[in-house]
Order: sequence, then C-alpha cells, then structure tokens
Amino acid sequence: MKIWQQEIDQQLMLSSCLIFFDDPVWKSVIQHTLSKKHSEFKWKCINAVDVSVDWINIELHNYSLFSEKVIWNILGAEKLSPSVLQFINDHAESIIKNEMTLIKLWVPHSFKKKLQFPKLVIDKVPFWENQLCVEWFMKEHHLNPKEFQSYWPWDQELSFLQHWQLIEMVSMQVVNKEECKNYFLRTSFENGKFELLDLFIKRNWKLFLENLKMCIDNFEFSEQLKLINLLRSQVSKIARYKEQENIELKSQNDKKLFQATKSWNNKDILKWLKLFSEWEIAAKAKQPLTYTIAQEYIARNGYPLL
Repeated sequence: MKIWQQEIDQQLMLSSCLIFFDDPVWKSVIQHTLSKKHSEFKWKCINAVDVSVDWINIELHNYSLFSEKVIWNILGAEKLSPSVLQFINDHAESIIKNEMTLIKLWVPHSFKKKLQFPKLVIDKVPFWENQLCVEWFMKEHHLNPKEFQSYWPWDQELSFLQHWQLIEMVSMQVVNKEECKNYFLRTSFENGKFELLDLFIKRNWKLFLENLKMCIDNFEFSEQLKLINLLRSQVSKIARYKEQENIELKSQNDKKLFQATKSWNNKDILKWLKLFSEWEIAAKAKQPLTYTIAQEYIARNGYPLL
C-alpha cells in the first residue's frame, strides 16, 4: 500500500489488525497517524513476550461502566507464542468485531505466519518517490507544497523522518517558511550534547529521548557513536559516585553527576548501561538507531515518537 499516493483510508487502518512493514520509520508514522486520528481510543503498547491467552481474554472482556476504548499495539508480534497465535486465529472474528478493545500486531514483511485478520501492508518509500511522499504529507498537514518548493531543503540529504519532523514543526508554527532551508544545519554535535546531558542527568526521560532521537537523525554515524559513548560514560560515573562518597570532582559536570546520584537508583543505572552498550554496538555496525530509541520511548510513554 503506497499510502502517499492516495487518501488515507482511516477505517481500513483502524480495522486492520495485522500490519506488515519493512521500514521502522513508516511504522512510527502510521502509529502516530492512528493515535492522532482516533483520539477516542487510549493508546497502549505491550511486548509480544508478555502476551498470553489469559491476557487477551481479560483485555477483550474487561467491560464495566467506566471502561475506556483502547488500542493495544503488540510490539514484535512475530515473537508471539504458538498457543497465543492459535488462540488469535481461532477467535479472529470476535477479536475483529470488538469495538472497545482493538488489537494490532506490528510485524515485519519477513513474518510469514498466516493469521485470519484484515491485513495492511505498508510499502517502503523508494528514494525516487521521497519528494512525492513529503509533498503528500504536507497536504495532510494542510500545507501547500507549491508555497514551500523553493524554501524546502530538497538539496540536503535528509531522511524521510527528518522531512516529517520539519513538516510537524511548520504545521505547529514553530518554524516559518523562510527558516526551513537552514533548520537542520543548526544542529551539531557540540551544541547538541550539553542539553542532552542535562536532560539525562535530571532523568527527564521523555524530553531526553525526544532530543536524542533528533540528534541521532541529524548526526553522521561517527557522531552518533561519540554521543552514545559519552552518555554511557556518564552512567558509569554515576554508578561509581554512588559507591564512593569521598571522591575528587574535577569539573562542573562531575559535580552535577555527583548530585544526581541521590535521585538515581541501581535499576535505572543497569538499564541504561545495557541500552547504551547495545546502541554502541549498533552504531559501530552503522545500524540505524532511530527504531530502537523509538521503541524505548513507546515503552516509557505508551505512545509513538516521531
């Protein structure tokens, strides 16, 4: 489905329970569109490994006077257990007809399991259609592509996600037409890392992940690796400062980190050390970090990040 070549069929998107994608960015775009267009539903996410037959039964039949409409997004649905997949197949009709609880399974194209669900296949945008896609999303945000033709950074090698972010900024009137061309040229490693470190030290996870994703989208792979290395080193220092109270603090940043140890717990330290280690390996292999950061954002906040 090349949704950038047609009007979004909202009903199709809402009723399709099995959604194939081969591009994490497009997955995020569709999730974001669903959460905006269907605001009467509360957006929730769960990892496939945490889904059981009992969980599905409880969610589908947990009605009361104060029940809310929910869209459950099962992340990594290709990892669902055989018993859960069989249950979904056997009860597909009742699951689809449920008007209070919608279940959506997000799976890559390579997932070959056959489920009896209405399917939505999201095609990846070929690079030669990038501009058509960007212009289509401008229209979706009530922007006239012709008015932006000479102001848009077409000559910069931007990812689709960066174009999307800029469209969002323009539609919210944060960025005006004349500022579009230079919007992404303003971000550099040196002026981006200090704000990130401050958000991270203060445990403002939501803003930290939003800003981290913006930096990652703008940075070259070498800068991405430098940034992840820097963040991992900060967590290591926090862990060391928690164990050693009498320690010489050489810089203002070290003093901030030492003060931060009061609000940090061992569980958070271990989690971030593990995440940054995984992201560092991915950055060294020049694998995109956008998807993994977005997954962490969803896990913490319950709705997608773009």
